[in-house]
Amino acid sequence: SRTIDTLNEAYSITWNLDGGTSTATFPECYTRFSDTYTLPDSTKISKTGYTFGGWYTNASFTGEAVTSIQKGTTGIQNLYAKWNARDDIKYYIYRYFQPLNGSTNLEDYQEDSTLAPHSYKIGTTGHTTNETAALIEGFESQPITQETIAPDESTIVKIYYDRLSYSV
Repeated sequence: SRTIDTLNEAYSITWNLDGGTSTATFPECYTRFSDTYTLPDSTKISKTGYTFGGWYTNASFTGEAVTSIQKGTTGIQNLYAKWNARDDIKYYIYRYFQPLNGSTNLEDYQEDSTLAPHSYKIGTTGHTTNETAALIEGFESQPITQETIAPDESTIVKIYYDRLSYSV
């Protein structure tokens, strides 16, 4: 009979992790008789450089976050993990100095920890760095190429300094 088939119908669940990973096992389907299922939270789902912002039923993350699929629910479930960029991501500043021979080939520029050691700053995943050159006597910085802050703290902003020359 059609009524019995409808009562036992299984509904699919699609999990959209958007690059996240999980230690949880995700069910692929449920029925209206399935026990209430609590969705994985931030203790079981993660994404480097981001904090988990909840599960949503749409890719625009509008409405309320969903925390469970209640017993008695029917219909296909499309669930989207929302991620919030972390604002405590390190990025590194490396400074390179023009060699004494005056070469303008950037590959010849050298690090000098006595003039300026490597350093780091803190930024937000996906944002652009806003680095400025330190004033270093006898050198002038070239324009700085700002970088997008990577979630894995691998971003390096390279600052190149040209030697100032003086006529005597």
